[in-house]
Amino acid sequence: MRPPRYLLREAVLKKILKRLPPGKFLEVGYGDGYTLLTLSKAGFWGQGYDFSDESRQEAEILLRKKHVTTITLLQNLDNRERYDYILFFEVIGYWNSPAGEIARLKEHLHAGGRIIFSYTNKRHQGYAEKATGDMKCFTREEILRMLENELGFKVDLVWNYGFPPANLLKPFLDVFHLMKSRSKS
Repeated sequence: MRPPRYLLREAVLKKILKRLPPGKFLEVGYGDGYTLLTLSKAGFWGQGYDFSDESRQEAEILLRKKHVTTITLLQNLDNRERYDYILFFEVIGYWNSPAGEIARLKEHLHAGGRIIFSYTNKRHQGYAEKATGDMKCFTREEILRMLENELGFKVDLVWNYGFPPANLLKPFLDVFHLMKSRSKS
């Protein structure tokens, strides 16, 4: 079962993708691969990179089961590849140098390409924040400052897909994350 926040993120991503012409993408940190599937269904094609062998195996099974042939899962990033879109969702908080990683990824964009990502907000995470381990959370202001001032991006859209539905579900999400963490022990 995918958590409600994932479903909210997927709904927002689908709305964003409707505004964009299909193109070649790179998704970094694709996890179980459902976002790759969403991208494929929307007419996008490309590659996924995740450092986790377990994630790669799960995504391969999902893509094969859904007969997706327009996406390749990478073991390593190719410095020569260029993309129309680079996406990463809730992975920025695990990077030692988020600005450095985004700058490195920016080099893989075609002229006029776009980076689409999400991050975990510093506030109101409850038990979910404890369950994320070493993940760094950010405020909107920190993200905008990094993108605009440090990296020179023009920010097109900032969309909070967690409010208000995810905030209303917060008590249930706290229990969900608590039970999930206990089941891994």
